[in-house]
Amino acid sequence: MPGDETQEGERRETIQELSDLLSVTEEMGQRLLDETHGEGYDAVRELIELFHQCRGKVDQIGQVDNRPIPLPFAEVNPMRRPLQP
Repeated sequence: MPGDETQEGERRETIQELSDLLSVTEEMGQRLLDETHGEGYDAVRELIELFHQCRGKVDQIGQVDNRPIPLPFAEVNPMRRPLQP
């Protein structure tokens, strides 16, 4: 049915947008981590990990129908720095 295809397309678009947003949020968290010292450091690392887990869950939801979600720009961008341990 056309309505089902439209709804599925909207669903996939929403999932992709959430994944992209969380990827950018992770990058912002990494920048904050780079600028944070002392007692706040561990809390910022925990926040980044939560963003990472959220994005993983969104990607998992998107793969329920066994179609991979395209990688967001940040993951294919060679200039992106990996999360620091």
